[in-house]
Amino acid sequence: MPKSFAKTQQFSVPITSLSVGVHGPFSSGNLPTQLQGYIVDLQNDATWPVGDPANPQPVVRLDVEVSTDAGQTWVSDASITLADQPWQNRDKTPTNISEWNVSLPTDDLTGRRARLTVTVSIACRLGATFSSY
Repeated sequence: MPKSFAKTQQFSVPITSLSVGVHGPFSSGNLPTQLQGYIVDLQNDATWPVGDPANPQPVVRLDVEVSTDAGQTWVSDASITLADQPWQNRDKTPTNISEWNVSLPTDDLTGRRARLTVTVSIACRLGATFSSY
């Protein structure tokens, strides 16, 4: 049976044009101790770059770091790279929304924060909502 949880939005970045380079970090405040993970809901639009399916190229890399001391120090927690290919649901239906779900470390539950850095290799339009659960 799937785990039941309630999403709590921490911060949101609306769909915006991203130039090549590093953007962020975008940081949360202290996360409640009972929360177990985070979800990054990504959104693109009709301008998403689409390249050669035989040779996909990275468009955006998202890196999440976690702090267990209220933001004094940060450690890498997870990363995802989005390529220059059309986004699809599991049933291969085109979509412009993708959910990335990652569990938080549970070794130290006080003073936890998260931050997201976006590295853009090909200019694009992208938005993200960072929520915890």
